Amino acid sequence: MDTNIPIQTAELYCPPLTEVAEVLQAGLRINFASATVTVVDCPDLKQEPFTLTASGLCGSGRVAELGGVAHLVPTPHKDKIYDINKVARVAGMSPGAFVLGAGAGPLHDTGFNCELVTNLLTEGANESYTIKVDAEDPSRYIQEKCRFPECCMMLNIFLSEGKGGKVLEVKAANRTGDKDIIQCMRMSLSARYGEKLMGLGGVLLLEKGKAKIHVMPELSETPLITEEDVENWMKYYEMSAPLVCLGTFVTQETNLDLRVQHFHCFSKHGDGGHFYTDTTPDDAEYLGYFNMGESLIRGDCPPKKRTLERCF
Repeated sequence: MDTNIPIQTAELYCPPLTEVAEVLQAGLRINFASATVTVVDCPDLKQEPFTLTASGLCGSGRVAELGGVAHLVPTPHKDKIYDINKVARVAGMSPGAFVLGAGAGPLHDTGFNCELVTNLLTEGANESYTIKVDAEDPSRYIQEKCRFPECCMMLNIFLSEGKGGKVLEVKAANRTGDKDIIQCMRMSLSARYGEKLMGLGGVLLLEKGKAKIHVMPELSETPLITEEDVENWMKYYEMSAPLVCLGTFVTQETNLDLRVQHFHCFSKHGDGGHFYTDTTPDDAEYLGYFNMGESLIRGDCPPKKRTLERCF
């Protein structure tokens, strides 16, 4: 990773958790038949069904974004390599920081283009996953452990000390509206707090139902110019719960061209990739734990504003 990449920072607005819980619950109840959001002591996220590398989401919370979709389309910038350990140091985190989130896999190490689910301790345990399209049968996909603390082209992560403490517990079931659960949460906060920039990260478990997921295939040999180009290149699947989704969302793009939401998922049964929404709204059940970031780190922002983000 080029340590001289441009870095921009911003403070994030952090209203009381109890207030945020009320806002989220009201918004989710418009989109789900059942929804509750409460402030709780974070459960041990190292245990089933989450199996994360740290117990909690508290302590020096940071939301970070490196690169972006403009590094992938219309043509890939394979030289854009980000070392997550270095990102954490730039963010002011000590070794052993807990990092979770979503990005493009380290194809320079793996040898193939893939999705990345980041779940690691800096300078320590790495339980991250990559998900790739099966080269012999594109109707299939392969989830594998990722031993490299790196990614390519784009990355959205939440960093913390991994400590226990108070967090937001989100429960929702039976989706009745057209918004995905993260979109609903994000838009609820945006409507309430307006231009005050907020950023959250955490884990979302789809406990029951199925979901729309994409997995990037090998890099396209021709430029991806339009949404149709991306649709024809991308591989889409319906995957089954339980799915453990990790990622971040922010309440506005700002002049930093922020990606407003990005979640990737993994599972014990081999399903994983980029999470969109559930495909079985009547059966969908979610359990999530989230915390707010205190500050934002934006690194290597592409000079060209992203245009096809909704495809990714």
